[in-house]
Amino acid sequence: VSTQSTGLLSSSRMNFDLTAVLNAAQSPDPNIRQAAEQQVQDAKNQNFPMFAVLLAHELANSEKPEGGRRLAGLILKNSIDAKEEVRKLQLINAWMAIDPNVRNEVKNSALKTLGDPSRPVRQTAAQLASRIAIIELSRDQWVECLDVLLKNVTERLDAPALRQASLETIGFICEEIDSPSVQAKSNPILTGVVQGMKDANLEVVEAATAALYNALEFCKANFDKENERNYIMATICECSRKPVPHIRVLAFECLVRVANLYYEHLTSYMQTLFMLTLEAIKNDEDDVAKQAIEFWTTLCEEEIDLIAEADEARELGSTEESTCKHYIKGAMNYLIPVLLETMTKQEENAEDDSWNAAMAAATCLSYIANTVGDLVVPEVVPFVTLHINNENWHFREAAAMAFGSILEGPRESIVPLIQQGLPVFIQHMKDQSLPVLCVDTLSLIHISEPTRPY
Repeated sequence: VSTQSTGLLSSSRMNFDLTAVLNAAQSPDPNIRQAAEQQVQDAKNQNFPMFAVLLAHELANSEKPEGGRRLAGLILKNSIDAKEEVRKLQLINAWMAIDPNVRNEVKNSALKTLGDPSRPVRQTAAQLASRIAIIELSRDQWVECLDVLLKNVTERLDAPALRQASLETIGFICEEIDSPSVQAKSNPILTGVVQGMKDANLEVVEAATAALYNALEFCKANFDKENERNYIMATICECSRKPVPHIRVLAFECLVRVANLYYEHLTSYMQTLFMLTLEAIKNDEDDVAKQAIEFWTTLCEEEIDLIAEADEARELGSTEESTCKHYIKGAMNYLIPVLLETMTKQEENAEDDSWNAAMAAATCLSYIANTVGDLVVPEVVPFVTLHINNENWHFREAAAMAFGSILEGPRESIVPLIQQGLPVFIQHMKDQSLPVLCVDTLSLIHISEPTRPY
């Protein structure tokens, strides 16, 4: 490393082979690994600015081993960040105390590496660049990094790897920071991200869709404009049909976020969203189906709050700020059968704490019950009656779970149902299927809670 290029004192030069040390730090031999880790720590303590530049150059050097390059980037990132707040502030202050020319060299190396052929190396560079950006943007410094990243996305059409990593970096930045510097760039950020979601390269689309999820909170002004809102929603819906499952997951995550942030703007899109989500729940992979179900669970949460606010406003003789659109009431006749079918698709050997589409469907059904109250009972009872004694344990468990899911919300119509169903659930305490037995036990516990209105 040239002291002229970094502004470092020549008396503080480090005379050791960083590549060899990083390689040793990955050794399976604990003695070799620990000795290398101590060398790394000694170098940080001796002269952190110089060591930071050495690490940044190692990360950026495509002729070096990939594992060592990634490790260099991670060591550098962890040298300026920590989970514990006091330690984190100490590291941030130490970084900001470094000569700006030295910091610029590190930042330029990180940005340069975003175009590297190796995706793992690009990801490490994105993590490092975003961490530095989060630190400095919150202090109104390195504002130009956003311009560089957006230019990479919108102008470097010949470099898909650079576009992908730049979008990943933007996503990391938007996830953690809400500074005026980022807010001021919300329009170009959104433009770049949506352009990335329409890219021909699916890795770019994936990174852009993930970035949009983190940027949506900055988009209120855009969602308030119908033409911009239409364009954003159309782009998300397009991504929900992409051939890569993880892109579809990310797209539905965006729709969940939209439902949470911009419920009042959903009316024009509900028919499309209804079809997309139900198709995904019925026919797509489990991870995609879970997010499609989560869209409806989120709508329930929003409507439960809005209904409560409306009730309170009526009691006080005031007007509620937002109006419930009753999407759940309008969709439940079609949505509930799909959820009930999904609840019959339990995994044979699922872990007790695993979150799958069947569990997501049961949770969504419980939220629907809390949203529409007694209206849910006639939609679920026929399924319970038909399958509670089914020979197939999947259907018996689904029936018991469906019954347990609607115990909260309904008031009047649930009482006779409890009286009729209680003997059946007690009888099922002898069921040979452990999953069915567990669900029946939970339902009985739920029924017997002293706070029940029946």
